Amino acid sequence: MTEAGIRRLLVSLVRQAGATQRFSIGVRRVDATGQVPHVAALDRGFRVSERRRREFLAGRAAAAEALARRDMQGYSVSRTERGVPVWPPGVVGSISHSRTWAVSVVFDSDIAICCGVDIEEVTAASAAPSVELHCARESLYKALSPGTGLPFRPEQWRLQRSGSKGCWAVSVPESFPAHRLRLAPRLVTAFAPPLQAALTLAHRAA
Repeated sequence: MTEAGIRRLLVSLVRQAGATQRFSIGVRRVDATGQVPHVAALDRGFRVSERRRREFLAGRAAAAEALARRDMQGYSVSRTERGVPVWPPGVVGSISHSRTWAVSVVFDSDIAICCGVDIEEVTAASAAPSVELHCARESLYKALSPGTGLPFRPEQWRLQRSGSKGCWAVSVPESFPAHRLRLAPRLVTAFAPPLQAALTLAHRAA
């Protein structure tokens, strides 16, 4: 799959989730991050395998691109002790990577409360349904756990396919204070071989 194809895939997900403006996307190959100095600086003390290090840096490079498209050039997305990305004031965002690609999606915080993106490479057609469900749950977790500051366990939420292809109905558990979200999160998935992608977006009430 090409970089342009991934960008089209992500834009279609964003629009399917109900956003038409004030968002940006970053895409980076996992093996092409060396030319981003302020991102490479995040590598200090990152003690993991070489493959994981490249995936991490590619994700931050994708985030840097998405932020630059929102006029936030040169910002390095750090992380908390739990590994949650720390975004600058005024935006909410999410990062994901496969073995080959890293992506990031950023929204202005006055239109979105939180978001979560996930991509997975499907290596066998028979595995596609289970990969899609895993991808959907990952995007939901990424959005709601750090995005709301509330305790979150994936098994608390029930996902069910909605009417349109790639749309999912998300049932909020009774123990979750739904008023904190103002609006039930929208979860959408799409498949463009070999990449499965999912996006969760919680819009801010007007």
